[in-house]
Amino acid sequence: MKSKFISSILAIAVVLAMVSVPMVVPGVVPPKVALASGNVTVKIENATTRVGTGCSFTIYAVVNNPSAQPVAVHQICLNFDPNYFTVDNVSRVDFTVDMGPAAINNTAGHVDYVTAMPMGQSINDTHIVSCRINCTAKALEGVSTVSWVYEMGPPPRRTKVDYAGVDYLEGGNMSLMFNGTVEVVPSGILQGHVDLQGMPATNVTVRFFDLGTQNETMKKYRSTDSSGNFTIAVVTSGTYDVAVKGSTSLSSLQTGINLTVGVITYRDFGALLEGDSSGNDYVDGSDYGLLSFAWLSWPGQPNWDARADFSRDAYIDGSDFGPLSFNWLEWGDCYGWPGNWM
Repeated sequence: MKSKFISSILAIAVVLAMVSVPMVVPGVVPPKVALASGNVTVKIENATTRVGTGCSFTIYAVVNNPSAQPVAVHQICLNFDPNYFTVDNVSRVDFTVDMGPAAINNTAGHVDYVTAMPMGQSINDTHIVSCRINCTAKALEGVSTVSWVYEMGPPPRRTKVDYAGVDYLEGGNMSLMFNGTVEVVPSGILQGHVDLQGMPATNVTVRFFDLGTQNETMKKYRSTDSSGNFTIAVVTSGTYDVAVKGSTSLSSLQTGINLTVGVITYRDFGALLEGDSSGNDYVDGSDYGLLSFAWLSWPGQPNWDARADFSRDAYIDGSDFGPLSFNWLEWGDCYGWPGNWM
């Protein structure tokens, strides 16, 4: 009897050991296990955004994960005040899968989006940028909170950070969700003009530099009207050197332009000299080569190249060769400067 009792105790001990100690298979790394502790949080970056009326800006939905726990899914539900800005689009950053398109409601002020990793994979970083949210400020000045949402619904809108069924945000614990704000203020307005030299309206790149330097601080893209006018809203007051370059022209620089919030500043940038099909801000053989290859072509032909269509009439002929030859070996004011016009 005693020996049977001892055998039974030993059998139970073996079973308990098998249950409590995971089996290790050689060459196989066991998956990480999600912890239910609340050290994972979500926040909006930039937490306080100051933007000028009519300006575009971007905020980011971010997971703070100080213990580098595995994260597989971020379900993002945000509210904002649609009186002050609209959400244009949403795109993932660190995750690799879109779980459907973003649901954007610029009337109610809602944006919902789910991004994830492929099945069986996770992100284990301490700082995870889930998505970028591109927005445009309206004309009304004021402050909007960008707030995380956990609502049972209907319809349900529940912000979650998940791995293997564990919600790190503890089913809507708002103390783990840090909101952001967007302040819309009057913009400084640069009202610019370029001489198109009889050519049609064009797309221009406008680069802002710290005064007296080649240090670019901002870049904007605009289309002129048929008279060569364009407008740019700038939220940061200051004095800048500003350069304008058309898609096929040389750059033109104006220095010491003072921009003040709430004030319209006018500046004429002069003539945009055409002929720069290669985009290097210098009219030379590289431009002639592109034009000669596309000579007498139009859209749809194999040798068509819109970069050589200086007259913008969808045909490469003498009207394009004329400005190239007239501006031969001319260079722009910013020729050789660092950076690019893209």
